[in-house]
Amino acid sequence: MVDTRSDNPSSVENDDSGATPHGSISSKLLLEHSREAMIAAIEIYNKPTIMYRNECTVVLVINSWELVLKALLVLNNQSISDQKIPSRTLTWRNAWLRSQQFLPPSLANRATQSNLEILARYRDQVIHHYHSQHLGMSLYLLLQAAIANYRDLVIHAWSIDIADDITWHLLPIGMTPPGDIASFFAKTAVSPAGSATSNFLADIRNDLVALTSSGEDVDRFLIKVEVRLESLKTVGSTDAVVGIAGKSDNNAPNVIIRRQDPNQTHPFRQKEVLGKIKKVGDKEMTSYVFQAIIWKYQLKRDGKYCWVADGGTLTKYSSETVKLIRSLSTSDVDEAIRQYRNHLHKQRQRQA
Repeated sequence: MVDTRSDNPSSVENDDSGATPHGSISSKLLLEHSREAMIAAIEIYNKPTIMYRNECTVVLVINSWELVLKALLVLNNQSISDQKIPSRTLTWRNAWLRSQQFLPPSLANRATQSNLEILARYRDQVIHHYHSQHLGMSLYLLLQAAIANYRDLVIHAWSIDIADDITWHLLPIGMTPPGDIASFFAKTAVSPAGSATSNFLADIRNDLVALTSSGEDVDRFLIKVEVRLESLKTVGSTDAVVGIAGKSDNNAPNVIIRRQDPNQTHPFRQKEVLGKIKKVGDKEMTSYVFQAIIWKYQLKRDGKYCWVADGGTLTKYSSETVKLIRSLSTSDVDEAIRQYRNHLHKQRQRQA
C-alpha cells in the first residue's frame, strides 16, 4: 500500500515567517492550518449535495489532527522530524505517541487513540479503492467524537475554542428524516461476512466492547447526538426511548421512558471498579476510599453512575463512575474521606 500520510514537508516548511524545517516550524502556523482543515471538514460534511461526503470529511479530519499534534509538539519544543527519514515530518500515529505527555488526561487514553485509528484506517482504504456508502451512520458517530476531542485539545493547549469560528446550530433538515441509529446497525449487521463493510463495523464493535470493559470514557471513541420528535406510534424496539404521548388530565405532557438494560449500562460491581482503579491521585483505592467517594458525590442517587436493584440486593456502577473517580485529584479524595469519616462518626453518635 502506498504511504497515505499527509505530512509532506513541502506543505509546511515554507511559511511567511521564514521558519526552518520541522523542529522550528511555527506552532501557530501549524495550528492555523489544522483549524482550517477541521472547519473545511465540517462544512463539507454538512453540504446537502455531495456524494463524496464521508471520504472528504475523514481525510480532512485526520489531516487536521495530524497538524494539531505537530503544533502541540512544536509548542513544547519537540522536533516533528521523522528520525528514520529526516526530510519528512512525523506521521499522525508517531505524532500521537510523542504527544502523550502534553495531552490533557481526558484525551491521553485508548479511547481517543482508537477513534483516530478507526478513522485513519477508513482514510487509507478510501484513498486507494472504493468503500461502501453504508458506513455513513457509524462514521458520523466516530467523526462527532473526533471533532469534540479536537476542540477539547485546542482549548487545553491554546485556550482557543474552534466553536467561535463556526455556526454550530446545524439541523438535519432534508427531504427525508435523519437516519435512525438502531435501524442502521440492524441492517448492516446482515452484511455478508468478510465484506469491507462487515469488517469495518466489526472493528468498531470490538473496540467499543474492549473500551467499555476496561472502563474507558467511550465518548472519546464515538458520540451519538440525536434529538428527535416523532409520533409515539412509531416507536420501535430501541433500547432507550423517551416519548411524549399528548397531554394528561392536568395538561402536562405524558413522558414515557423505557430504560436500557442495566447489565449493559452498569456492568461493574464495586470489586470490579476497584480492580480497574488502583490509585486515585496518590491514594490507594480501597473499599473505604471508594465508599467515601460514592457518598461524597452522591453517586447512588444518580442513575448515570449507579443502578440499585429493587430491594437493594444488588448495586452496579457504570463506566461513567470509573471516569469520574479517575478524574479526582488527591485533594478531592482527601476531602471526601474527611467528610465521610465525620458522617460515620455522627451516625455512630446518634445510634449510641
